[in-house]
Amino acid sequence: MTGAEAKEALTKGGEVYHNGIEYDRISAIIYRIIGGKLSISAEMIDKNQNCVVIAPIEKISREVQSDD
Repeated sequence: MTGAEAKEALTKGGEVYHNGIEYDRISAIIYRIIGGKLSISAEMIDKNQNCVVIAPIEKISREVQSDD
């Protein structure tokens, strides 16, 4: 997922996937400077609305990714 795709997922809502797990939605986009480089992560809420997971946006998608 790119930064623009993450922003769209945040504003429009809908399911996202990370490591084959479906999350309800992206609830926040986080920008950090790590080692002088910009790092963009997303906070995702699980389907039960009980916890959040933070992952780099490059590892998040709108569709389930196969292991092929």
